[in-house]
Amino acid sequence: MKLRIPDHSMWSTLILIAAISIPVAKADVIITDTINFPASPNATIYPTSGAFTYDQTASLFTSFSVTWDGFIFDLTSSANDPSVTSTTPSCLSGLTGGAASYALLTGACSPNPYGIGITAWEGIVFTGRPYYFNFASDDEPPTILSDIDFVISATTSIIDTTPIQNAGSYGPWTVTKTSVTTPEPGAGALTVFGFLGLWVVCLKSRRKDANSR
Repeated sequence: MKLRIPDHSMWSTLILIAAISIPVAKADVIITDTINFPASPNATIYPTSGAFTYDQTASLFTSFSVTWDGFIFDLTSSANDPSVTSTTPSCLSGLTGGAASYALLTGACSPNPYGIGITAWEGIVFTGRPYYFNFASDDEPPTILSDIDFVISATTSIIDTTPIQNAGSYGPWTVTKTSVTTPEPGAGALTVFGFLGLWVVCLKSRRKDANSR
């Protein structure tokens, strides 16, 4: 008994069913935020720019930089692996890694600066040390910098040599958000291409059989 090869109309139907019924793979959601630094009574030197790009699907920062006091601070690595000295602040709801940093940066712990606890950006200059910048949050007012519970930070490779300069600025921040969805190759589309390939093979087979008769 000879196997019957589906005709043209049947293959068209199969391809249409495959395209409709097989879901497309989930796309990554890439978020780009610009950081704003409003006026603060505790700041003499303000950041002049700040922005980050965050992959919400992977909970991963792909870029994150702030310019303060003429220096560009790359905070990408620290945002993906923030410093937690004791316990994560309650405002972050047990989140870790990049997800916790993103929650902090987008307002999970704000408004706060300087009620109970602290949530703020901070730039620090100490003579004989690198320039330092951070975003931080703590459920209680810390007594020293190393006591802050949650810190995203970066330093420069430049050592300050200004005589007797021990200065710092800090204050609140806000973000301006733009979400962009980046599609990935869909499983459905790949399956449709597979059906198309089979269709072409079968058409060639039918023509070959017809010519041999």
